Amino acid sequence: MNMDYTIIAIAWAVTAVLLVVFIPKDKIREALVVATFVQTLTWMIGLLVVDFGLIEYPVRLLPHTCKTSITFEFFIYPSICAIFNIHYPKKQRTVWSV
Repeated sequence: MNMDYTIIAIAWAVTAVLLVVFIPKDKIREALVVATFVQTLTWMIGLLVVDFGLIEYPVRLLPHTCKTSITFEFFIYPSICAIFNIHYPKKQRTVWSV
């Protein structure tokens, strides 16, 4: 069990470093909006998936609160989505520029 929590801690640290490196200071507000929206969606869908028994998280940070993964659904996945939305697309194409 000790190795599982070490992997979770490393995942938190790597994700935090990625946020600091890839989110510019002038885009923090946009990244927060994206992350909050994704957290809301993953929380609702994650609860449904766990309640129907489609997925089970054997190791969780807060095992007595809920059966979903706090690490994945509230930090890692929303952070990756925020980084992606801030940096994609580099050159925006319009409908008229073919």
